[in-house]
Amino acid sequence: MKRAVKSGRDKRDRISFLPDCLIHLIMSFLTAQEAVRTCLLSKRWKNLWTTLPFLDFDLKKFEYNGVPERRFDMFVSFVNTTLLLCEASDLHMFRLVELRDFKLYHMFVKSWIRYALKHNIKELTIELPLYYSSVPLDGVFNCASLINVSINELSNIIFETRLVTGVNLPCLKQLYLRGIELIQYFVDNLFSGCPVLEYLHLEDCGLGFSTMYSQSLKYLKIDCHEGLHYDPEEQMELIEAPNLLSFCYDQRSYQMGDKLHLKMPSLTSAVILCDEKLQGCTGKRSAELPRVFKFEGLFSGIFQLLLSVTSFQFTCFFFESLPTFGEAFTSISWLLLQPRG
Repeated sequence: MKRAVKSGRDKRDRISFLPDCLIHLIMSFLTAQEAVRTCLLSKRWKNLWTTLPFLDFDLKKFEYNGVPERRFDMFVSFVNTTLLLCEASDLHMFRLVELRDFKLYHMFVKSWIRYALKHNIKELTIELPLYYSSVPLDGVFNCASLINVSINELSNIIFETRLVTGVNLPCLKQLYLRGIELIQYFVDNLFSGCPVLEYLHLEDCGLGFSTMYSQSLKYLKIDCHEGLHYDPEEQMELIEAPNLLSFCYDQRSYQMGDKLHLKMPSLTSAVILCDEKLQGCTGKRSAELPRVFKFEGLFSGIFQLLLSVTSFQFTCFFFESLPTFGEAFTSISWLLLQPRG
């Protein structure tokens, strides 16, 4: 008899007996729409989603079987209703992604982001046409609770950071920016206002600044896959990061200045990818050759280096500013020269 009772208990819904915090963690892998649907599972789950600190609004994954023209309207209605019924005092994660062609709904987007900022958001992801959406970036870059921020401009129009008057992100550790115009004023404010920033990824941004300095940065990745607008009078010339451990620079079509000085004495891993071509092999730099990477000091601690270029000739010019390879990279244990094209 005891065995039968025990067997019956084993068939119970064990997940429903977990504490709210663990169930919320499980629900964090769901979109907001999927999380709301869990209210149908049982009485235990009926109101759990209303206290969920993870909100993921993804238009691409939004399910709607009605008239396609009304899909945007239903998505807006769903987000508004969800935020109205949410009871979580603090938000850990807020994602607003794949909102392409959202011009008519920019005022709603503005209110949604402000909702997240008012609820001590820690991780914020925005993927939408910033150019049309009136996103309160001033508020985003002055939210003291943020730890991780990802901003992706989807309109293919560079968003001007002149509209951001200041930066105050004392807790921010990770930042991803795509399609953002980075002028010198904003870059200076960014690093002075983010004292603990460790990871920075810039993708297809308008690099309208000449110098970048960060004492806290440990990982820096710059991807220039598209030929975007830049100010010829403000070309990137110096990156100084005393505590940087990893540097990845991927230039496919972006054109910058004649020289890029790198001051990274703590660097242990570097990836340099370039696609510029040479006009013949004359022993001198041609007009099409990209800038020379000039190293301030030697990378004595580096142990991984990947060079991926269009031609081997560029590799030779890459090292022309170094005394000798052995003196420059005294600790290197892994090197790959990979031709591209």
